[in-house]
Amino acid sequence: MLNPTKSNDGTVKLGSYNFDHDHARRTLTNMIILHEYPLSMVDHIGFKMYSNALQPLFKVCSRNTIKKDIFKVFEVEREKTMKLLDTNRSRIAITTDMWTSNNQKRGFMTITSHFIDDARNLQSRLIRFIYVPCPHTADVLADALLECMFEWNLDHKLFTLTIDNCSTNDSMIAIVLDKIFSSSLMLDGRLFHMLCCAHILNLVVRDGLEHREPLYKEVPSESDWVKTKELVDKLAMFYDVTVLFSRTKYPTTNLYFKNICAIRLAIYDWLNSEQEEVQAMTLHMQTKFEKYWDTMHGLMGVASILDPRPSMPKVDLVKQLDVFVSHSTTHGHIKYELEHYLEESLLPRNDDDDDFDILCWWKSNWIKYPTLHDIARDILAILVSTVASESCLSTSGMIISPRRSRLH
Repeated sequence: MLNPTKSNDGTVKLGSYNFDHDHARRTLTNMIILHEYPLSMVDHIGFKMYSNALQPLFKVCSRNTIKKDIFKVFEVEREKTMKLLDTNRSRIAITTDMWTSNNQKRGFMTITSHFIDDARNLQSRLIRFIYVPCPHTADVLADALLECMFEWNLDHKLFTLTIDNCSTNDSMIAIVLDKIFSSSLMLDGRLFHMLCCAHILNLVVRDGLEHREPLYKEVPSESDWVKTKELVDKLAMFYDVTVLFSRTKYPTTNLYFKNICAIRLAIYDWLNSEQEEVQAMTLHMQTKFEKYWDTMHGLMGVASILDPRPSMPKVDLVKQLDVFVSHSTTHGHIKYELEHYLEESLLPRNDDDDDFDILCWWKSNWIKYPTLHDIARDILAILVSTVASESCLSTSGMIISPRRSRLH
């Protein structure tokens, strides 16, 4: 019990106080981790003076000691995450991304796991931030990814891998699928590869803007500004959808099909614009968009069905869910369960439609639809963008700089 008494000179005395040096050291360690402070701060004279003023009994430890303490915290948290992933009953979706530092030309890979826990919350856990030696070929990337999967025992409960669209990643996926038992994956791995939708939308917009004037030789006229406003207004749709798909704390798969269809319909509508520049932009965007539309992942249609609110017509998508259900289980009442769910009255849509807690709805209805609930739990864990992994690399950009370049 603390009994502080204030003296006339402004100092405060504590009548009863026990100083826990280990607790203070753990708090310092957690502070450095939380705020990503450089380890060298414990060597700074100013910090030592400040610590001494707060508590003369506290001995500031060295940089190497803090480093050891941080690794101890890492090992404890790592064990917690491994246990959580191992005991979780639903499948694990992962996202991954690569980044190369400008000053060192070194490549780093992040791998993030996503799953719905028993409380029906979407969880994301960074399970690997690893240096990947050059050259970053498909074989090198596949080896790094496989090593992580096997180390974390994820190979037997993997669901999907969301990754940016490029030929190297396509080859990497093929190598990974060749090294994992196909029987452990849904539909023998046909559902494994997920393209990052945010990346695809970015490519579509970039293709549409290729007609721009690169040298800006002329001052824009009034009509140019009118055309520009129309372009900006139309591209705002891509921005809004990209932001929506970049969420990491709430499911996004159930929102994918509706929004991608809306973009496709909008592109067709823009072809009728009176502005030639808009038509030219739209033609480029349409070509790129249709390329990806033809390969749209069937799981996105299933996720749309598992959203109890009205959206796109569900009748054309039910066959995909039928295939998924038949592969997931042989329960005798599945057909009845699916038919009953599809016949149920849909929930009304509100203005805050995208804030609907779909996980809470399935948690409340798991007794009525036990199998569909389990399927929803797997599918709603999938992220349609790699933002969760990219955000870690954004942080690394502040750490691996010319002044702070020793991430190893």
